[in-house]
Amino acid sequence: MGDTAYAARADGLAIATSQAISPDDVLGRLYAAADDRHLSWLDDLTIAARLRTRCWKCAAMVGIDEHCDQCGAAPKEPAVAAVLASRPGPAATSLADQGYRHLIARTADGDGIYLIRDGSGEIADFTEAVYEECVQEGTAAGLNSVYHVHSCCNLVYADGVHWNPVPLPPARTSPAFVVAYDDPIPFAVDEAAFELWISRSDEWEGRLPDRAAEAPGHDLSDLLYDALARNVLTGDPRVELQVIGDDDSDSAGYHVVLHNKHGDQRLVGITSGWSELDFPADENKPLSDAARFHLDQVCTVANFLLAALGTSLAPANSLPR
Repeated sequence: MGDTAYAARADGLAIATSQAISPDDVLGRLYAAADDRHLSWLDDLTIAARLRTRCWKCAAMVGIDEHCDQCGAAPKEPAVAAVLASRPGPAATSLADQGYRHLIARTADGDGIYLIRDGSGEIADFTEAVYEECVQEGTAAGLNSVYHVHSCCNLVYADGVHWNPVPLPPARTSPAFVVAYDDPIPFAVDEAAFELWISRSDEWEGRLPDRAAEAPGHDLSDLLYDALARNVLTGDPRVELQVIGDDDSDSAGYHVVLHNKHGDQRLVGITSGWSELDFPADENKPLSDAARFHLDQVCTVANFLLAALGTSLAPANSLPR
């Protein structure tokens, strides 16, 4: 189109002038003349001609380098920025002093264009090559190989670049999660309840583990559940104690598993794994002594499991009666 356009036609609408016509004038008249069937086609044509684009936030049509009239978003997509551990710069050095070994961040408004800041503050396109560089340097710094920008980032503000630090796992040997326990009470045998229980030998003698039995570990499980039903064992009322027999042709054993009785994680069990089933050294002792031996054995394993959580146990004399 030259300096002067004599005529143009859009869907039957004549445009005649002796003045210069800008692309925006043409677009405005085309949109004014277009019906609903042609709007989508006109949008695609306008974007292909690089005359307009879609707002990154609400997808409305917006002029190049212009704020969106619909949502007010800035003309450019928010930047995703990363500070590499190998190029610390002032901000990352300060974070390192606080114990942060690496930082990845993104703006509050969305994913945006991948950008990277180096130590001098320069910003470069976060291309695939730069992404691979991040992965390599992160791995060299001892970070996990799972190094995805989106999944490991936190929010910052684009304009002021107020960093919100995100410490990433420092090494593959670090724990992925930690189980904590709030003031646990150890398991123990209630003496009075035990004496009452063993006085009814017909209720438990048939469940006493025997070396010659086919599945002594399963017998231990039955013995424990009978003792629990008679309140012979005491412990934290929030915790369910479970014993699962696990025997094979070579050895007898069991698993001690602890579950929450309440809350959203009742299906999550904590166990120290398989334990070999021990038997009293003196097989001629009374059966009641053997029953006590096995109950103490289970309590020892369960309390070892509590201690492995890194917490201090309440003293045994604090058990509720």
